[in-house]
Amino acid sequence: MNRRKRFSAIAGAVAVVLAGAGVAVAYWTTSGNGTGSATVGTDAGVTVTQNSTMTGLVPGAAAKAIDFTVSNSSATTDVQITSIVIGFGTFAAGCSSADFVLVQPTKPSVGTPVTIVGGGSQAFTSTGASGTGAPTGASIAMINTASNQNACKLSTVNLTYTVS
Repeated sequence: MNRRKRFSAIAGAVAVVLAGAGVAVAYWTTSGNGTGSATVGTDAGVTVTQNSTMTGLVPGAAAKAIDFTVSNSSATTDVQITSIVIGFGTFAAGCSSADFVLVQPTKPSVGTPVTIVGGGSQAFTSTGASGTGAPTGASIAMINTASNQNACKLSTVNLTYTVS
């Protein structure tokens, strides 16, 4: 092989080795930071529907059971409830909460919360049922007072439900 070709071959080989060595150790160093975010959703609330029809409330008669269902309005978010409080709404003139006694539901409670899945519901009954939400023991009765209670005759006792 002549000298010129030999020199060219050696020079080419050296150039390839040097180029490879340069690629192997060539890199950039840098630093940086950034930000991001995530959006937290919310529940859509719950709806309480009374299931029991309570008729025939008269002074001194047996209490009537209050059965109800709590429905989760959110299709995708589970909710956990720890309390349901039943209260009185409006009364007919001359009739008042003093004429009635409400026994509050014992379930759910802080010690035994109830989870209602997204789009689901949970029935709460006063007697005879089993399960997470029942029996609750909720009831209403009309008290037999020494006063005239005629103002309550044929009136509707409106109830409110507060869920937390």
